[in-house]
Amino acid sequence: MKTIITWLSLAGMVAVAVACSSPEALQNDANLQTPNLQVPVGGITPVRDVVVTPRENDMIEFTAAANGTFKFEQLTAVMWCRASQHAKANKFPEWQPLKSEQLRPASVDAPMIGRGLVQMVKNPAPQPGKKQPVKDWCKDVPKVAVS
Repeated sequence: MKTIITWLSLAGMVAVAVACSSPEALQNDANLQTPNLQVPVGGITPVRDVVVTPRENDMIEFTAAANGTFKFEQLTAVMWCRASQHAKANKFPEWQPLKSEQLRPASVDAPMIGRGLVQMVKNPAPQPGKKQPVKDWCKDVPKVAVS
């Protein structure tokens, strides 16, 4: 009986490993990670329409889309501009970008999707001397995305 249970457990683990390594399983995993955003009318998500998703510990995720005429750096500027607006609206004195990534490149049928993760800072550490000026990400936003 013990041998049968061990064999069934082993068979189950192998089946899971095979399923997880199949191209279809990998594609489904990628689809779960990539939001289903459409190409915005102006070709890039307006700053006001960036998807804002709260995460734990005052971390916020920002997601936006753009067609192939825009660079990922422009899409990142849109997300970081929205992050600065979010920080001001929610009375966070500072925020810090943690990560930005291109989840999907633009294609004929689908937009480029970008995601950024930021940490909102409630109590910034005191800086000796002069405080560094905060970069104005909104000035790097393409005009069509300004909102």
